[in-house]
Amino acid sequence: MSYPENKETPAIHQMCWTFKTVKEITAGLGVHKDKVHNQLARLGLRKAWITEEEKTLLLAERKRKGLIPNEK
Repeated sequence: MSYPENKETPAIHQMCWTFKTVKEITAGLGVHKDKVHNQLARLGLRKAWITEEEKTLLLAERKRKGLIPNEK
């Protein structure tokens, strides 16, 4: 039996893809940090140190793939 998707899940995914911290996500959405950690694991994301240039390239690639919307 599958469970319905939690209403916060799309917003959590969006914030995860844009490199928001767990603290920013929990404060912004009012969700528990365990829920955020579960979604990070589900997406296959992990903590890694990157430079600002790498962050910019990753954000551009994620926008190109449609994981995050292009901002105007």
